[in-house]
Amino acid sequence: MKFISDKVEVEKPFLELCDKIQECGSFIHPDVIIECSAGNMRIRAPETIKEGERLISLTARCLLPYRKFKFDLNQSQIVIKYYDDDLASEQVEMMQLMLKLFNALDKFAQHSKTSTRSLYYKDREFLDLLFKMRSDGQKNYGRFQGVTLNEFLLDDFFHSRVLGVKNELYQNPYFTHADANQRAKIQVCMPIMDCINHHPNSLGFQYSPGPKLTVRNSKPIADNDECFVIYGLYDAVDMLFAYGYPEPHAKYVRSVPLTIDFGSQTINVLSSLRRVKHANLKPHLKNLEFFLPRIVIKPEKKTVELSHLYIPQETAPNALRRVLKHALSKLDSGIQEGDTVAMVLKAEKEIIDANLRYYRDLLKMLAQRETAPGTEQIVENVVSVANIQIEKIQNYPHFQDTSVG
Repeated sequence: MKFISDKVEVEKPFLELCDKIQECGSFIHPDVIIECSAGNMRIRAPETIKEGERLISLTARCLLPYRKFKFDLNQSQIVIKYYDDDLASEQVEMMQLMLKLFNALDKFAQHSKTSTRSLYYKDREFLDLLFKMRSDGQKNYGRFQGVTLNEFLLDDFFHSRVLGVKNELYQNPYFTHADANQRAKIQVCMPIMDCINHHPNSLGFQYSPGPKLTVRNSKPIADNDECFVIYGLYDAVDMLFAYGYPEPHAKYVRSVPLTIDFGSQTINVLSSLRRVKHANLKPHLKNLEFFLPRIVIKPEKKTVELSHLYIPQETAPNALRRVLKHALSKLDSGIQEGDTVAMVLKAEKEIIDANLRYYRDLLKMLAQRETAPGTEQIVENVVSVANIQIEKIQNYPHFQDTSVG
């Protein structure tokens, strides 16, 4: 493994952490290159590492249960305040080394400037407006109650760096706590693996025998040797809330919430982030599974409620129309084909119009209002996200059919 850094103080804790995880049975490919530049880490793979080849594997012993540690700030440096007695000594050592890295790279200070949800403390009115992009956005307010800004930022910082591990790790002695009995995912910090960045076209985290958590060589950007992993199914707005930066590569836009009124029937579109799993899909719907929302029929109100809708790009040009047609058929199986087509086209137009209007109005508002102190980077990121979403909506394959200017 080769380590390149523009900060001398980063090298010692980083190499110590590499040694520690390998002592605990983890794996780092000997040819991998890990680079630190301008406070950011990235993982690179030379041509000697084949596509899909294992880069890093962490044993359960090296996955550090976040909730077993309590953190604090000491002059903007993250420190361990206390930890559960049942943690292994090497797990505490690994966490201490991770904190040395975070502190040397000023990660908490960076996060403080980009945490979108920290607007609750800095510019509540602005956050209220942003939460309109997501139907469950204001449920986040519960996280702020009785919590200071720094306490929130610490928790938000680690939330952007942890992974919920799968059930097969629960039998490991390092995860023997109450959550195991509830079969709930355990949020863990991932030493070294934490360095790999997100790209929506890359491979995901994998679970291999051992059990081990593994990332493999995935280089989705042409003529670039940086390796990525997909953090989750996010569009630009989702990434802004979860990780504090604009993501330009997503293949869809998650629609803002809206209601589509057909007179006697209604579609309510939510914008939930909750994953939806569909069992026993009919053959004609199987290639639509990713785009299908949770569909709730309310016959007494003649309403169909959709958990979310995606505005796709050229890779799935007809997905939105097919989802709308399927949802309408669930509401009323007796709708004539011609009426269904007209209703789908009306709904499509209103969805495109509502999303374009929201993001254009957001840009106008930001151009006119004064930026609150300490929110400069957040505002800049929101402007970038709004422009990304507008461009993707205009790239919707049937955009011209909607006659939206």
